[in-house]
Amino acid sequence: MWQTLLKALVLSVVLSAGVVESQSEACRNENDIVNQILLSYDKKTAPREASGGPVKIEVELWVQDIYELDVNDLELDLYVSTTWNDERLRYAHLKPCHREVTLTDGAALWTPELSFIDSKKTEVYSTPTVNDFKLIYASGKVWTNQRLRMKIPCSFHSTFRFPFDEIECSTNLQSIRYGNRDVMLGWGNEPLKMLKEVPSLSGFFLTNHTTIRNAVQYPAGQWTEMPVTLHFHRNTMAAFLYTFVPAILAVFTAGITFFLGRKSSVARAILAASSLFFLIYLTKEVGREAPGYYSFKMIDIYFFVCILFVLSALVELALANGCSNRGHYQLNGSSDGFKPLTQSETGNRPVRFCRRHCGKFDVSAGVLYFGLFVGWNVVYFLVLITL
Repeated sequence: MWQTLLKALVLSVVLSAGVVESQSEACRNENDIVNQILLSYDKKTAPREASGGPVKIEVELWVQDIYELDVNDLELDLYVSTTWNDERLRYAHLKPCHREVTLTDGAALWTPELSFIDSKKTEVYSTPTVNDFKLIYASGKVWTNQRLRMKIPCSFHSTFRFPFDEIECSTNLQSIRYGNRDVMLGWGNEPLKMLKEVPSLSGFFLTNHTTIRNAVQYPAGQWTEMPVTLHFHRNTMAAFLYTFVPAILAVFTAGITFFLGRKSSVARAILAASSLFFLIYLTKEVGREAPGYYSFKMIDIYFFVCILFVLSALVELALANGCSNRGHYQLNGSSDGFKPLTQSETGNRPVRFCRRHCGKFDVSAGVLYFGLFVGWNVVYFLVLITL
């Protein structure tokens, strides 16, 4: 009995091995498949849909990283993923060993020849090898993926409303060779995807992105353009801390001089002058960082008014000192032969009144100074927000 079971087991193993061997001999490897489908393939001719219409190209962009954002351009890495159907590349009937094959010689395949027509710089990533991947499925579907390093132009919006200004960086994707008669471009299920979180760039952070598809008429025919726009907004809190807070502190420092008394004239002059020089320097530096260096902005008005406040503190100091030091001067003799110039306590009535009430005048001017500055800030920020 057991001998019969053993013979049956051996026979089944032999038969299954023969079936596996016959199946392995029946399927064809990638090299054979690629050589067969490219034997009569013409890469210069665009494929057509099964209905005879132009081939439909689906495009998706995957942003790998954003490196630098400045006033004029944005530098980033992204993957350009495209898919389309090419009936000439079907190989399901050739009994392949795998459902897809990788094309090592990408130049042998027809491509829609997409280009970012208004980019400042575009190059294929080549570290350590050229990042250009092409895959062909048994159904004839083609998938290509290419990694690019790009630099695209940027433009600012609402520059008058600093720090509530925005920046838009955009580029336009288009086939440079095939119009809508041969190729119909379109976005995939997820047109633009961020592969990682985008950090704050030069004080801006990414808020939104848009993708559009437009048909444009040229003398040679109709083409499809697909603009891509990245929207950035300035970090308002950081801009406030680095621009408005220092300016406010400088004006308040100059305002403290009103309460130091007329005997501290030198200290008052140094504090007010230092605040003035700091405000001038801050105005220049913020103007360089803000867009539109030579254009008129709300922040320019704010700094100009702050400078006027500090100048008013210096003017008040000069007037107060000039008033308190007015009087009659006389030469007094001394034992060493020198005759120093001293101020007499005599003088007319307005001069004596000025000396007596100079301190009260400084305090009153200081209170008015701070009150006007607080009111100016309230009005300024209300107008800035409502614009």
